[in-house]
Amino acid sequence: MYNQSENPLVFQFQSVLKKLFFLSLFFVCFQSLGQDTARSVTNQFWLDYLPGFYFAKRWEMQAHAGFRTVDELSWYHFNVGNSVRYHFNSPVDLRAGLRFFYFNYKDYSNTFETRTWQGANFSWPVISWFKINHLFRYEQRWVRSLDDGEVSFSDRGRYRISTALPFKRNVQEKYFSLLFSIELFQDFKQTESINIFKNNDRARGMVGLKYKITPDWSSEFQFTTQSSKSGTDGKRETTDLLFSIKVRRLIRSLNYRDDKKPGKKMREGEKLAD
Repeated sequence: MYNQSENPLVFQFQSVLKKLFFLSLFFVCFQSLGQDTARSVTNQFWLDYLPGFYFAKRWEMQAHAGFRTVDELSWYHFNVGNSVRYHFNSPVDLRAGLRFFYFNYKDYSNTFETRTWQGANFSWPVISWFKINHLFRYEQRWVRSLDDGEVSFSDRGRYRISTALPFKRNVQEKYFSLLFSIELFQDFKQTESINIFKNNDRARGMVGLKYKITPDWSSEFQFTTQSSKSGTDGKRETTDLLFSIKVRRLIRSLNYRDDKKPGKKMREGEKLAD
């Protein structure tokens, strides 16, 4: 069991990292809001339920059901989907998924979206209890207008860097974790130069709090700022404030790695995380 008094240097290092992440993501999130006072701002509310389980050695499945809307109720949408992951011995996993979205707009045509995606996640650096996750994802999107049946296709790339800092190391008990992430999007159809770090058309910065209720249940509250380009001049013209609640359930846990002894509990971060 982790004991702060036995290793004060680790505890001090953990405290410094928490402060650095808070300051850096606070700067990233709120600097974007002050760059252009002419932007339109929306407040969005997201609710997601994510049950998952390990169904075979190295194989993981996660379902997803969600609802999203805005404060003015000008639109809302439902989405459901599923994803599969394959874990290697190294801190790398491959992922693929399928999701369906129904969008209901107050002033526009309603749409139905089918989205497939493929991705890879790797953790680096990994320092004892601390690690940073890097997720690269490629999406294909088919959006169908429910008025005239017209279908449009687009594809985009996504990159997310994230980490979680638990307040206590005994994962058998209830505990809180700080969550941080930055995510970049790039629509390949609308750009001539593919460079998601320089020419991204959407960026998100997130800070959150996770509470592990039981070994199988956890909940999260996340606050995210999202800036997007809505024109062809390269300027970010919209900013969204996202308030998200996520509920996760680990239906069945399976030790899928070769180096795990039978019956040994998996450490935090080796369970369903996204």
